[in-house]
Amino acid sequence: LLKVMDAEVVFLTRESEYSLMTIKNAGFNAISFDKNIQTDEEKDFVLEVTEKISPEIFVLDVLDAYKDLEFQKQLKKHVKFLGVIFDNSDYAELPQADFVINGNPMQMEHKYRQPAKYLLGPKYFIMGDEYAALHKKGYSVVEKPRKLLITLGGSDHSNLVFKVLKAIKSKLGGLSVKIALGSAFGGTNELEKFVKDGKFDVQIVVGS
Repeated sequence: LLKVMDAEVVFLTRESEYSLMTIKNAGFNAISFDKNIQTDEEKDFVLEVTEKISPEIFVLDVLDAYKDLEFQKQLKKHVKFLGVIFDNSDYAELPQADFVINGNPMQMEHKYRQPAKYLLGPKYFIMGDEYAALHKKGYSVVEKPRKLLITLGGSDHSNLVFKVLKAIKSKLGGLSVKIALGSAFGGTNELEKFVKDGKFDVQIVVGS
C-alpha cells in the first residue's frame, strides 16, 4: 500500500508491549485500548475511532468479526474502502467489504458471488519476510525427525493445539516436542493441565 500511495497508516490494537514496540519499530503509529475488554467492546471502540478519523481505507482483522455483517455495515458508514482479513475455511460472503484477504488453502474451493475482490489461497497468506527467506535457502526432509515444533499463531482462538496433540499423540515417541504460544493465547493453564493429564512429553513456551 505504501508503495503505491502516500498514506498515513495507523494501527488500532490491544495494549501489548510487544505489539506496540513492533508497530513503532516499523515506523507506524498506533491507537491502543485495554487488552482485557471483550470483543463487543472492541467493536464499539473501533466504530468510535473510525467515526472520529474517517479513514479512506480500513482493514478489519478482529477475531470472528468477519461474521458480524451488522458491525461491518456500521463500519462502512465511516470508511471509504473496507478490507477484511480472516484465515479459516468458512464460506463467508461479505456484502460490505471492498476486498477480502484469506490465505487458507481451503478457501480456493469456494465460489463467491459478492462484488468484493477476493484474494484467496496460499498466495495471499500474510507472513513475515523472514519465513520467505528461509524457504529460498532450501531445506531437506529427514526420514526420522527428532524435533517437532507446534505453533498456531498468537492466539489460537479455535483451540486447535489441543486437537493437534490428540491427533499426533501416538506418533510422539522419541520426538522432542515444543509448543510455541503467543501472549494472546488465553488457555495456557488449561493446556498445561491437558499436557500433564495426557502424559504428553512436550515443552510449552509462551512468548511476550
